[in-house]
Amino acid sequence: EQKIAELERLLNEKHSELTAKKIIEEEQKQYAEQIETMEKAQNDAKKQYDAEMNSMQGQLKKREAEMEQLKANYEKLLEEEKTKKTEADLHGVQKAKEETKRQYEEKLARFQDALDEDKKKREKEREQQEKDKKEMQNLLLKKESEIERQKHRAEEFSKTLKEMEKYKAAEAKL
Repeated sequence: EQKIAELERLLNEKHSELTAKKIIEEEQKQYAEQIETMEKAQNDAKKQYDAEMNSMQGQLKKREAEMEQLKANYEKLLEEEKTKKTEADLHGVQKAKEETKRQYEEKLARFQDALDEDKKKREKEREQQEKDKKEMQNLLLKKESEIERQKHRAEEFSKTLKEMEKYKAAEAKL
């Protein structure tokens, strides 16, 4: 009986050992499955994280490219504004030059007109002076001619007087 009890005890121990082994194996199997599931979940999470990071990196690069494009557009607009302003300034300077040139030409034309008017006036004055000079010369010639005639008359009168005196003297002698 002791032996049977011993064998039962050994059998129970073996059974307990086998059950414990079985439980341990079962737990190890479950633990391995859990680890595998966790690793798979971790790998899936890592893949999802990597995909999201790649997506975010792509979006970041896209945003950077958009920012660069916006910056380039802004600089282009600034340059265009500067060019427009420069062109406007140049146009303003050109317009001012043209206005100054126009004013100068107007003043020059007025001066030229005044000069031409003055030349005409002087020419008329010169012509009038020449006309007056000719008239004066004609008057002088007439006066000289008149003086010559009066002189000639006076000489004739003087001759006539002398002849009359001779005649009166001759009559007186007679």
